[in-house]
Amino acid sequence: MTHGLNPEPPKLEVVPNDELAALMQAVLAKGGRFRFQATGSSMRPFIREGDVLTVEPLAGPARLGEVVVCVQADGGRLMVHRVVRVGRTGWLTKGDQARQADGWVAQPVLVGRVVRVERQGQAAWAGLGRERVLIGWLSRWGWLVPMVGWAAALMKKIRRFS
Repeated sequence: MTHGLNPEPPKLEVVPNDELAALMQAVLAKGGRFRFQATGSSMRPFIREGDVLTVEPLAGPARLGEVVVCVQADGGRLMVHRVVRVGRTGWLTKGDQARQADGWVAQPVLVGRVVRVERQGQAAWAGLGRERVLIGWLSRWGWLVPMVGWAAALMKKIRRFS
């Protein structure tokens, strides 16, 4: 029951991954945007467990550094990873936290691109702007996680002296 201006928060439903994939594909096929809550840690530090992702249909080929949603061939599970290399016939994707790339994916496997990340109700920086190219390149060569660690350690030292 709601009273005045304090409505109850919407009830969250857990949808099996394959059903979520089918629902997302249907919404995106009609040109709509789709929002869902991220699970897993493969895209840390930019996307964290519990972040809310907004996905829109691909308008043209995926570009280096973009975070894309793929439907895996083995079971139809959704995967949200970054494009780390663009080839003639597909894209190489990889989780920002992963040591190895997923492998090459073709256009029909790509469902959409992540255009917004929200953390605790606020927009979160997720490397989706121009910096995505550098992030994609660093991730491809396995330098992203060490660089983020070094940057965090440096910022900690700077804050201590400020």
